[in-house]
Amino acid sequence: AFVARHGRRILRQRFGPEFDRLSRLLEESERWTREELRAYQESRLRDIVAHAYDTVPYYRDLFDRLRLKPTDIRSIEDLAKRPPMTRGEVAANAARLVSNAFDRKTLQSGLTSGTSSSPLKVYWDRSICLMNNACYMRARRWAGAPLGTRYALIGGRSLVPLNQKRPPFEGDGNIPLEP
Repeated sequence: AFVARHGRRILRQRFGPEFDRLSRLLEESERWTREELRAYQESRLRDIVAHAYDTVPYYRDLFDRLRLKPTDIRSIEDLAKRPPMTRGEVAANAARLVSNAFDRKTLQSGLTSGTSSSPLKVYWDRSICLMNNACYMRARRWAGAPLGTRYALIGGRSLVPLNQKRPPFEGDGNIPLEP
């Protein structure tokens, strides 16, 4: 019963009317002209920059320090007006990079892959989960595996907390074999 309930929770989290809407948007956008796609991207960029300035302490302070207003970022080229963010800045400002428009209890956390260094903790809301899932399903359809097709997924999971300094196993680090 617990596993079934957990499965239903995951289905509600990953699918539903908003997933369907996002999937349709992704399908439609495949047929947009370059100009239509750019106009959509820049419209979303302006929305995101305004949201970040209004609700994310790190970005408000950055824009104020650089004497930028959200309306100064109107196009993709305008992003050069602010410096790229380093991995260290993300790690050092993790709490200040979370929008105060969300109840932190409703956000999910996860880790980046850590392929270039140690993993970073990131947060997302349900809308990001839905968009990521819609993008993933779109890529699977491109590969000829529509929704409902069985597949295997190989991935990794963190076994110990990031701040733990000792190995997860005592002794030489090997897992003892039980007789």
